[in-house]
Amino acid sequence: MKRSQIRELAMQSLCSMDMQEEFSLEQALFFWEYLGHKESDSSFFQEIIKGYIENQSEIDDLIKKVSKNWSMKRMPYVDKNIIRIATFEILYKDDIPPNVSINEAVNIAKKFGTNNSGSFVNGILDKISNIASDKEV
Repeated sequence: MKRSQIRELAMQSLCSMDMQEEFSLEQALFFWEYLGHKESDSSFFQEIIKGYIENQSEIDDLIKKVSKNWSMKRMPYVDKNIIRIATFEILYKDDIPPNVSINEAVNIAKKFGTNNSGSFVNGILDKISNIASDKEV
């Protein structure tokens, strides 16, 4: 399975957990297996979910910091969770260039979000990427 497809499934899983206001790897794996996938094929999926859960406060705090005039509660679930996944990748996945994470996120936003989701997600992630690259210098 392609990483882009796995990101889509991770976004859907995070959206479901976000609506329930309860995040757990166990719930995500149940979702993964419910769709007919084997747990043995879920390493990147688990990495995304676990990475977000373990770093939730830092990731969400950074999103809040850059999303002026948009509280997290006002953001559509799809956009918010796409941003969370890409932010996790930008901050913690050195093997994925930030522009790849942003491009993937924008594509998923265009596919699953509103007409404005692609530009909204791109704007937020561009700011996050700039902050992350400043920290590395």
